Amino acid sequence: MNTKYLSISEGRKRIFEIAEEVQRPAVNYVLTEKGIPKVAIISAEYLVALEETAGVLASNAQLMVKESCDPNDYYNFDNILLEEGYEKNNSVRPGKKRTNKPSRQKKGFSN
Repeated sequence: MNTKYLSISEGRKRIFEIAEEVQRPAVNYVLTEKGIPKVAIISAEYLVALEETAGVLASNAQLMVKESCDPNDYYNFDNILLEEGYEKNNSVRPGKKRTNKPSRQKKGFSN
């Protein structure tokens, strides 16, 4: 890929020349503002090809995820804590007012 860098001001002056030049394979421009890339100019044909490629890659990624994951195999936070060796402590009831006393164990779980 032959990428050419120009300031936005220079790109504005040469826009018709740039539009013709990017029609050639592997030519594109990056317009900069104070040396920072701000916009890329590529041919419409190349843009369509990029969008199609991105769509194919996204579809393949979704298929790979679907094939590698069992929808019935999931974890919630409680399961993760249980696997880490914590036990469920049912002494904290929903809706019960909590006091400001410091607790010596993790809320809802004990080790």
